[in-house]
Amino acid sequence: MPTKQLSIEYIIDGGWATDLGNTLSAANVAESGGVIRVPFLTRAENTQYGLDGRVKKSEGAIKFNSGAISGTPTIKGLFEYFRQNTNGTPTRKRLAHAGTVIYKEDLDGTWDSLATGKANGAIPDYTVANDILVIASSAVADVPFSWDQTTFQNLAGSPPNFSFSEWHQSRLFAAGVVSAPSTVYWSNRNNPEDWTDDTGAGNITISPQDGDRIVALASHRGDLIVFKGPYHGSIWRIKGSAPFGDEAFRVELVMKGVGALTHRCVVNMGNDKAFMDVDGTWHSLNATAEYGDYNNKFLSFDIDSYIREQITTSQLENAQAVTHPNRNQIYITIPSDSSSTNNRVLVLDYRFKRPRWSILTNPNAASIAIFKNSSLVDTLHFGGYDDGQVLIGEQFLRNWDGNPIGMNVEFPHANMGKFDSLKTLTQLRLNVKPTGAYDITVNYMQDGDSQTTTFTQSSGGALGSFVLGTDPLGGSTYESIIRDDVQGEFRNMVLQMLQGNVNENAEIQSIGMSVSMSDMGGE
Repeated sequence: MPTKQLSIEYIIDGGWATDLGNTLSAANVAESGGVIRVPFLTRAENTQYGLDGRVKKSEGAIKFNSGAISGTPTIKGLFEYFRQNTNGTPTRKRLAHAGTVIYKEDLDGTWDSLATGKANGAIPDYTVANDILVIASSAVADVPFSWDQTTFQNLAGSPPNFSFSEWHQSRLFAAGVVSAPSTVYWSNRNNPEDWTDDTGAGNITISPQDGDRIVALASHRGDLIVFKGPYHGSIWRIKGSAPFGDEAFRVELVMKGVGALTHRCVVNMGNDKAFMDVDGTWHSLNATAEYGDYNNKFLSFDIDSYIREQITTSQLENAQAVTHPNRNQIYITIPSDSSSTNNRVLVLDYRFKRPRWSILTNPNAASIAIFKNSSLVDTLHFGGYDDGQVLIGEQFLRNWDGNPIGMNVEFPHANMGKFDSLKTLTQLRLNVKPTGAYDITVNYMQDGDSQTTTFTQSSGGALGSFVLGTDPLGGSTYESIIRDDVQGEFRNMVLQMLQGNVNENAEIQSIGMSVSMSDMGGE
């Protein structure tokens, strides 16, 4: 029987997917020049995607402050508040909502008590309204507060006892009032502390008989988007810019059958809004070419089975989401695998035409936020459970507060285009961007029989220490690491790449293999 020699290169061209099957269709391997663009990965734990096709190990985290907040409480909310001030010089403060106390940090690394007596376990909501920070809460007992970086007090002007708010059309819009679950309230123009009807404040009730309540508000392209849930789900918009006159506020239905989980899970996505429904699925409001209608876009289609089977839906109201504006990514803290706390972070990377998902397994994050670092660069921060700690993410040392980060990338099943043909593996290759003399483990599972080999990267040859003709200059080029000592016969192959050592990195461009096929018969 003639033997066919094949050299195949698998180039990563898609993100994590649980609902696209587990087998890679490659019927024309021989005709493709041996290059297969892998449209999805079956596992992408603690990974990031490069625009050049690389899959990279995710970054680490360190403590924000050397000591924990007193009493090691759970940090349910984080916020960074910039105030412009009349002298034109902005000032900023950080807040942490922990236990029954709101703490502030004055860029000195120390958390000081700002306010006490808050409802334990409540999840806060923060809105900057005309340079004043308005703080509401998921707890019925907590009234809305205001803070101008000097005075912390009950929000003035006799506002309703709302749970969340949104600054829109120069007014503070608010909802989540227990006694009026379908009503949106608004303040007087340019004054979040004036709620008197005869000055321009007012309210409007939306579909009060539908059995749902208002769960989120979002300012979007001149409209106020109103989400209702949790039972039937619906999305509405309030158009207009004034309580009366030609531009009077009016309500229009956008769609029924889909809504939002909470105000904390509605975030910006470029010029769009992304939101999580009560079942954990993610959607977007996507304007058509003729703005005036919205399309329902299912963003989490690729990982639908993970969401439905692994997320702890009974605890999903604890979830929080934040958009990272510099990275065009959305980070979502979720409870998974029967956990009652947020023990995973889903990452939605919307830089790609088809958004790519990955999952972070290290964060045990009750809350998540974007703070600017000392260089004024937007950086992820995480609030912990029962430890009083805030962690700073995006640290290039690959450890999570001293603990290892386990990169785990798995490819779909591959059969070289011939399911029934017997193949012999003769070589494995990793094409990497060297980040240091670190090992990368590759499991090659042949018809269920798992074998392992190790690839060692070059040092990356930092400028001033590289060896000409040996090291890539500053790690700026790629290298191919070849293992000829692999062996085994198979009909179906699964490849898995692992890197889990503390302070070690991996950036993988592709993986290749050489195989011989003794039978070129049909599938």
